Amino acid sequence: MLVPLYLREIAFRLLRLDAASLLRASITREHTRVLRAIRFIEENADAGTTVQAMAESVAMSGSHFAHRFREITGVSPIQYLKRIRLEKARLLLLKGDLPVSIAAVETGYASTSHFSRDFRRQFFLSPTSYVQSFKEHVAVTS
Repeated sequence: MLVPLYLREIAFRLLRLDAASLLRASITREHTRVLRAIRFIEENADAGTTVQAMAESVAMSGSHFAHRFREITGVSPIQYLKRIRLEKARLLLLKGDLPVSIAAVETGYASTSHFSRDFRRQFFLSPTSYVQSFKEHVAVTS
C-alpha cells in the first residue's frame, strides 16, 4: 500500500534536481496528450470507450493518436484499456463474492467468456481460480 506513495515521493524528488531539467525539457506536447488520454481511459474504462473517443479527448486523429500512444507507452490504446478493465475486475472479484459475470459487465465486457479469456491471459488463471488461490494464500499467511 505504501509503495505507490514511496514511488511518487522519489519521482517528485528526482524531478526537483537540476539534472531533471533535461528530462522536463524532453517531454513533448504529444507526451502530455498521451498522459491526458491515459487519464481519460482510466476514468472511462467501463463506458465502452473507443480509440476514436480517446483521440478526440486529446484533439488528435485516431490513427495519429494510436501510433503516438504505442510509441510512448509501448502498448496500443486498446491493450492499455483492456489492462485497466481487467485490473478493475480483479479488484472487484477480490473485494467480495461477486459473480464473474457481474464483474465482467461492471468493467465493460459484453461477454463473460471474452472476459474470462482476457483475464486468464493477463493473470494466468481463470477469474474463479484466481480468487480461490488468493483466498487460500491469505488464509495460509494469516
